Amino acid sequence: MFASGTKASGGGGDITVNRGNVTDPDWQSVDLTKDDAYHDLDLSGIVPVGTTFVQIIIQFLGFDTTLYLSLKEKDYISAELGHHLSQRVAGTPYMAEVWLGVNADRVIEYKSKNAVWLDLQITVAAWKVPA
Repeated sequence: MFASGTKASGGGGDITVNRGNVTDPDWQSVDLTKDDAYHDLDLSGIVPVGTTFVQIIIQFLGFDTTLYLSLKEKDYISAELGHHLSQRVAGTPYMAEVWLGVNADRVIEYKSKNAVWLDLQITVAAWKVPA
C-alpha cells in the first residue's frame, strides 16, 4: 500500500512525490533496535519501486547528550555519506528533515545508541522517482 501524494518536478529529471499530511510516524523508539549497530529500515511498503531518494523527518528528545541517530543508504561502506543527528542539549526537542539515497530494494539503514529516548519518531515525507 503506497501513500498518495502530490507530484512536483524536480531537478535532474526526477519527480518529487509529496506524501501528503502524514499524521502518525512510520517508526517510533519502540520499533527500533538501539545497540550501536546498523539495522535495516524497510521502506518498500511506503515508497514505490524505482524510488531513488526519500525525505525523512526525524524528531527526538532525550536527557542524555550522547544520544544519536545515524541514517545511510543500505550497504554504503562509508557511514560518512549518511546523516548523523545527535542530542546536543539535554531535554531539548530536536527535529531534522534529510534526503537520503535508497537502494533498489527500498531499504535504508539506521544506527542508534542504546539509551532511554523520551521521544524518537521517523517519518517518510516524500520521495523522488525518475521522470
